[in-house]
Amino acid sequence: MDKSLVVISANSLHTAKFTNAVAKKFEKIYLITHKDSKDFPYDSPPNMETIEINFKSLLASITIFKILKKIKPDLMHIHQANHYAFHSFLANKLLNIPTILTVWGSDVLVFPYMNPIYKKMLKFNLNNAKTITADSYNLIREAKKYVKTSKNYKVIKFGIEDSFFNSCSNSINFKENIILSNRLHKKHYNIDLIIKGFAKIITKYPDWKLIIVGNDETETPLLKELVKELKIDKNVDFVGVLKLSELQEYYKKSKIFTSIPKSDGLSVSLLEAMAAGNIPVLNNLAPNLELIIDEINGIISNDISSMDISLIKAIKMSEDNQTYNNLIEWNRNILIKQGVLSVCSNQINELYEQFYKI
Repeated sequence: MDKSLVVISANSLHTAKFTNAVAKKFEKIYLITHKDSKDFPYDSPPNMETIEINFKSLLASITIFKILKKIKPDLMHIHQANHYAFHSFLANKLLNIPTILTVWGSDVLVFPYMNPIYKKMLKFNLNNAKTITADSYNLIREAKKYVKTSKNYKVIKFGIEDSFFNSCSNSINFKENIILSNRLHKKHYNIDLIIKGFAKIITKYPDWKLIIVGNDETETPLLKELVKELKIDKNVDFVGVLKLSELQEYYKKSKIFTSIPKSDGLSVSLLEAMAAGNIPVLNNLAPNLELIIDEINGIISNDISSMDISLIKAIKMSEDNQTYNNLIEWNRNILIKQGVLSVCSNQINELYEQFYKI
């Protein structure tokens, strides 16, 4: 196919999965990303060229304009309605390349509240997109608050690898008494509240462990100090940043997955946990409620200052074989319909065909 696509995004795992998912649809893909972005966690598609620029520069839009004018793409897909989108839409003013904007979460839920300029920037970005996608209906609702004109909206999840989903079909046979935390070590993610809640249940459930994935130079030492203060060192393991294969093994071994950030889109970590038969223990953020029904296919905490209550509910669910098996089946059926990468890839490719005849 002789069509070309420009993707403007951070050089992240989500971007890597996305570009690989749509690569066959185009003869050429160009990724325009910030020059200090991390390398792709795995191989990028062979038909993709990566172009690094300084998105922090006031001249970024001019740089993007020159790139777009030279390569003349058929379609531009921008990820995140923040500085990436702002400079890209400015650059596209005179070119009018058909554009999709995918919002990720913090760009809509946090970014506009940081200062008035960012709020105006978000409005500009959303109103200049022809089509807006997100991984949850809640993010679409939030985006609509800033949009003045009619837009095309589509909920498309990032999706998890089909191979990982298939490899988890018998994971219940290898479960251990593990509660898994796999979110960033930032105050935003409230991992300290998970630790405090876990500390309250150790006496009753001494054979359970809390596994904490990730690392941060500032926050991780504070979390480790909290564990020492609570005297639960023997039941808590900090395993650092893991390779994808290592992380997947922890999913397969764990019975419970917990995530309670202050705000979030639909977490891919949640989808991975659901695939592996983890009981999700989450807070009552709207994206979580789109997938999880309290005490049916997970636990929803309305008070994250008392996480011990929610963790105990999840442990009791895991002890009832029938309830646990039903939960696993329920969650995997959800993913088959809307959460595996092959399904999500088809949805985005259908969107390209529907709106852009690509």
